Amino acid sequence: MSSRENRTMRFITQRLGLITGCAIAGALAGRVYYSNVDAPVHLPVRITPSPNAYDSYLKAFPKLRDIHGSTTIDQRQKLPPLAERQAALAENAEGLQLARFALTQQYLAPRQNNIEVNRSWAKFRALARQFSDEGEVRFEMGDKTGAINSYIDAIQVGIQMPNGGSIIELLVGFACEAIGRKQIWKRIDQWDSQSLKLGTQKMEELMKKKVPLSDIFTNEKSEAQISLPQLFNDPKSVWELTHTDQIADSEDNQPSLPADWVLRVNQQMFLFRYPKRSIISRYNAYMDQIIELYKKPYALRDTLPTLPNDLISTTLIPVFSQAGWKDDVDQAQMRLLTVTLACLLYTSPSPRDVEES
Repeated sequence: MSSRENRTMRFITQRLGLITGCAIAGALAGRVYYSNVDAPVHLPVRITPSPNAYDSYLKAFPKLRDIHGSTTIDQRQKLPPLAERQAALAENAEGLQLARFALTQQYLAPRQNNIEVNRSWAKFRALARQFSDEGEVRFEMGDKTGAINSYIDAIQVGIQMPNGGSIIELLVGFACEAIGRKQIWKRIDQWDSQSLKLGTQKMEELMKKKVPLSDIFTNEKSEAQISLPQLFNDPKSVWELTHTDQIADSEDNQPSLPADWVLRVNQQMFLFRYPKRSIISRYNAYMDQIIELYKKPYALRDTLPTLPNDLISTTLIPVFSQAGWKDDVDQAQMRLLTVTLACLLYTSPSPRDVEES
């Protein structure tokens, strides 16, 4: 090969290498750019009722104090004297009245976009305990109808909470329902015909107000359109997501964070592998399948769809199958209690009450 041909080959090789290098650099730059492009956010229009029962609850919470003086389980098992609990209930009368007024209003849970909203869920559990404590006092005073009414008010708080909310509201609602149901079961053989009639009627009404699980997953999907971009844009959150093993091994689940530049490099490496648009698109497609699945009756549901193969989906989505199971259990417990009260009413020694029911 002549020197001229050698020069030509070197020229071609250099140019091809330059073009290839530019193509690779361009592809990498395009991938980095695409990885950081936020997905379009499409949120359904929410019509907030006015007044909203959620706001009424917020007005009631400051006017309530724990009858037991403590929210720990061990201390709550030791009831103070009846006189003390009656005095505490008298102090809580205004707060409980406001809470009962909220039970009559339309309720829409606010979006989970601030810390104060998340903190309020514990107050709903405390309110359910307040209704339960009120029921205990009423029962000990011989007012069985008033007692079962208080317990069912605790259940109604839990029924109301998930409306417009996502899985966290659903789970807190389950906890509130369980507080009221437990006390009714505790005295299941002590209710008279009047309290059984009231309990049966109210439980049947509450069953009709249960929020379908498909609605909860629809709300969960909407919440994710806000929360996932916030997670992607926060280097600290991305680091915690990609280093769950280190967090679990730390003593207080809060290990020291690396330097800021390390957090940002880790964030870009994560987004390079899992672009924002790609993750949210696959998440939404999976949620659409889940929503359609839970619109079906229990007996007609298929198995859960296959999880998308990304860290976000494999970390967050398994919670949904647990929520589905817990909802099925809650539905069964509500129906079982309703049927039990109805059967006891039917066999109670008050035929007139049965005829009127």
